Amino acid sequence: MNHRLNRRVLLRMLAQAPLGALAAACSGNLPVAAGPAYEAVEQPVRAGPAEQAPPPAPPFVLPAGEERRLLMAGTLYETPLYVFASGREGRIALALGGVHGNEPGGWLAAERVVDRVRPENGALLVIPRANAVAVGLFERTTDALADLNRSYPGFEDGRPMERMAIEIMNAIREFRVDLVHDMHESWSFYRDRSTNGTAFLGETISTNGEAGIALVRSVIERVNANVLYPHEEFSFREFGGQNLQTEQSPLPRQTNIPPRGRGTSSLGISRYVEGLVPVLVEMGQQQALERRIALHVQVLEEVMRQTGMGAA
Repeated sequence: MNHRLNRRVLLRMLAQAPLGALAAACSGNLPVAAGPAYEAVEQPVRAGPAEQAPPPAPPFVLPAGEERRLLMAGTLYETPLYVFASGREGRIALALGGVHGNEPGGWLAAERVVDRVRPENGALLVIPRANAVAVGLFERTTDALADLNRSYPGFEDGRPMERMAIEIMNAIREFRVDLVHDMHESWSFYRDRSTNGTAFLGETISTNGEAGIALVRSVIERVNANVLYPHEEFSFREFGGQNLQTEQSPLPRQTNIPPRGRGTSSLGISRYVEGLVPVLVEMGQQQALERRIALHVQVLEEVMRQTGMGAA
């Protein structure tokens, strides 16, 4: 009985059978072996060349130069923002002064920075009088204005400083700021406190996150090595966490949750901007005004040095 050869079977037999058998198969005289039919063997797909990963985005670098623009332009709350860019890669920092109108060391130090300090790398932004109306009144703030340092990330339907917080946040995002340095003053030294409140924050530097904590501790060490008097030495406060403990004086937990506001302080901006390091400096007002200004500038310059910005 003649069997018609399956093409796949024939091809397999051609590859495996002796030459004589091949000839017989070709003549049609070779019986088909009983058993299951051969299944086609699926050939593996040969991998093509590996896809090349896209090149990393170039670092964000502001062109070299200086710029002055206005926040809340055309309103009673208008205030200048200065941009000093080195044209080289590096950190981009924002220095805030005048957030509270009765803390002159902060805004006068920020104005001195505008006059004298320039980054060697990266860029430095400065808002000397963030709450210009409160500065003019020489008051911390007013209920009508709201407290800027209780208002981040800002509220479109809010009072003037709640809207100013939006302007500041917009600048932070536009210029890709990765460090906010906020300069304040307190009535009394932290080391002299009898209660744990905002009146006793003088000579402290606060931050949060691992990068911020490492930076601030190192800055405090360097600045304290060069202060003139023991009462000028800074203490470390961690926003939202446990303070640095010492054998001589264990510091109480300080969460710095701002009262009477629906937002957060500048220390909380890092919740809204990934990777941002906040630094809040409180100077004790028992010191002469000129000394407070000088220490504020000294601390900022040390922050700039330790973050690679330099201070020209």
